[in-house]
Amino acid sequence: MKNNENKKFFRFGFFMILALGCLLALLVSGCAPEEKASDPLPFDRSGNGAETGKETAEEGAIDLVDLAGERFRLSEYRGKKVYIKFWASWCPVCLQRQEELEALSHETDRDFEVVTVVSPGYGNELSLEDFRTWFAKRENNDFRVLLDEDGKLVQWYGIRGYPTSFFVDPNGSVKVFQGDLSSDMIHQIFASDIMNGTAMEDTDMNKTNTDKRNAGETRKIYLAGGCFWGVEAYFERIPGVVDAISGYANGKTENPSYEDLIYRNSGHAETVEVTYDQAQVSLNELLRHYFRIINPVSLNRQGNDVGSQYRTGIYYTDEADIPVIEARIAAEQENYEKKIAVEVKPLDHFYHAEDYHQDYLTKNPNGYCHIDLNMAEKPLEPEAAAEIEFRKPDDAALKATLSPEVWNVVRENGTERPYSSPLWDEFGDGIYVDIVTGEPLFSSADKFDAGCGWPSFSKPISEEIIVEREDTSHGMVRTEVRSLLGDAHLGHVFEDGPREAGGLRYCINGASLRFVPLARMEAEGYGAYLKLFD
Repeated sequence: MKNNENKKFFRFGFFMILALGCLLALLVSGCAPEEKASDPLPFDRSGNGAETGKETAEEGAIDLVDLAGERFRLSEYRGKKVYIKFWASWCPVCLQRQEELEALSHETDRDFEVVTVVSPGYGNELSLEDFRTWFAKRENNDFRVLLDEDGKLVQWYGIRGYPTSFFVDPNGSVKVFQGDLSSDMIHQIFASDIMNGTAMEDTDMNKTNTDKRNAGETRKIYLAGGCFWGVEAYFERIPGVVDAISGYANGKTENPSYEDLIYRNSGHAETVEVTYDQAQVSLNELLRHYFRIINPVSLNRQGNDVGSQYRTGIYYTDEADIPVIEARIAAEQENYEKKIAVEVKPLDHFYHAEDYHQDYLTKNPNGYCHIDLNMAEKPLEPEAAAEIEFRKPDDAALKATLSPEVWNVVRENGTERPYSSPLWDEFGDGIYVDIVTGEPLFSSADKFDAGCGWPSFSKPISEEIIVEREDTSHGMVRTEVRSLLGDAHLGHVFEDGPREAGGLRYCINGASLRFVPLARMEAEGYGAYLKLFD
């Protein structure tokens, strides 16, 4: 992408990635009163004070004093570009970029001003005196820090998480990004079409996450169970299944044909993509149906069909499905002396089979099928409520199943970007379980909106399943929270929670959790925890 003719394509690609990597806040104009026509700069609410001699800025103006006692008025930067970063001393994500931020502030060829804002005495932030002491001891602290004492400016603009970046162009237009931005991203944003008003709606990741979560509540699982004609026809009859499509998964070649599987050893398994409405049917229920129609201890053979293309497999696209899959297999294993041969792997790829394979048994009612389709009409037998056995996998197995981002959180004590997990504003009834073991950790009954961009709870389901440790990383003293059985890094606990609920705030990474809605708890083996909602 170094050739000039490719720059336009590179820039488009960059912002497509940025749209997936950044969380975009609402426009400042949507958070503050309507701007005066004579004052196009949304932050400067002092009228034209510099021209009229006014010294007292109105509420909401960026008119602050920095750590050195020098005053910064945004009104004095009309006609220039300004980058403003709001951050906090307690925010690990903010601190990870300080060396880069210092370097950016000292670049000689940049065409924009760089300032940062902290709010001593507000929320979790240190007092002004303590912040000065703390900041003076940090490395890479040679950049301008404006003091928004008591968070008046933060509250005025409705900033809900750190870091948050304001981009001001020479005309006074403002774009607001929540989340971690590199120096390269900052340069690219100022140089891009995003700053002249386009592409703003398309990069609203809070909206994107909500759309994914509420779009019919559908999910996908990929099931290989021998000849896909019968598997597809069976699952199409299950209430709650939106669609079932026959295809080829996890092989060695791209765009395989049926002949590639049969004659050319492409390595694919005949697989059915099952799309389901999780409000109507749970993954555990689908897997119970799946084990109804396969011989789980048979290797590379189902019915009369023999070969690796007829192997059994459960292929997932979301690590949150792993505890459910493992618990289901463990429960099924009790019915067999021989080890279950169903492979469980992340989906590598899935290609739709040829049209004549789709809905084959509907088109050919007398066609071959190794499955009794009438079983789809038979209700599943009731299960014991608390059948799940919570087990900690070894780290090698765990790393193979988790994404690098989730692994970084649970095993390397990382911190996800605020607002990056769809669980931060999930307020449906249900429980939050450990992504490592599936063990219940928190209840929605104890969840509240702390305005920080991470799931927050006033207490765990039980203090016995949580481990607390002193954490002195990033020049701070905090209390880390880990799961007892899974030893997963969850987040931290602070003493600024709702007083009526005990005063604690368990600030938890959504990457460490999986949410099980109340309607699916019994089906997924968490029936013993329904009493939490009595």
